[in-house]
Amino acid sequence: MKTSVIQPATLSTCETLAEPPARQTRPSSGSHPTPTWTGAISTQTNVRTERSKRLPLGELVYVSSWEDNFVDAHGHDPRSEYVERYWLPILGPASTWFLRRSAWYLEGAPSGFRFNANHWARWLGVGNSTSKNSPIARILNRCIDFGMVRPGRVERGTLTSVSVRRKMPWLTTNQVRRLPEDLADMYTGEFEPPTSNPTLEVMRDRSRAMAQELLGTLGNGQDATRELMRAGFHPSIAGDSVKWAQENLPSGVNCR
Repeated sequence: MKTSVIQPATLSTCETLAEPPARQTRPSSGSHPTPTWTGAISTQTNVRTERSKRLPLGELVYVSSWEDNFVDAHGHDPRSEYVERYWLPILGPASTWFLRRSAWYLEGAPSGFRFNANHWARWLGVGNSTSKNSPIARILNRCIDFGMVRPGRVERGTLTSVSVRRKMPWLTTNQVRRLPEDLADMYTGEFEPPTSNPTLEVMRDRSRAMAQELLGTLGNGQDATRELMRAGFHPSIAGDSVKWAQENLPSGVNCR
């Protein structure tokens, strides 16, 4: 797949961007390491709970970065080939483009920006309504359902702020199964995900390798244990792996 250049859009409707950032070339999927853990992080939220809280959008919505050390370190840029090839069939084109556009703006305004919901709806080709059942609201709520966006402040019954991931996680095993058969086969051949029933020894080795990397990144045993459990490891394996990693840290690496 050829690498394309993302063309900047007009920024007049975003209050915090005085000047557009330089054009960015879409990162290739080859720049991301193949995961070594036993399963991808499940980012999908409780859909029933989130849907019960759905609200119309305010005229202006403030967008900030969703800070997630693990996904930020190991995930994929929304403009990458990985996302275009594998996440797009899961999220759909409109939600994928919302995340791509958000990533581009956050790159130019790391502290966040405020967008006009009507303008963004038109930019995405979904009209200009911002009601609870409008296309732009459904796009945002779909991103929330899949753990790509986190709702924030609500004012006078409308959603006025959200946090958006700057990196998207690896697909879970169930999400890979939802891909078209030929695409699922391509994914399996490219990334060689672990078997569905790895042995205890294999899981321990993967957990320990990941624990060492997490300690070097987070510097905190408690945070590393929590991230291992989020990745699907049993609490006892996660705790043992962090303890082992703390005893076998490379020289010069400190942790608490």
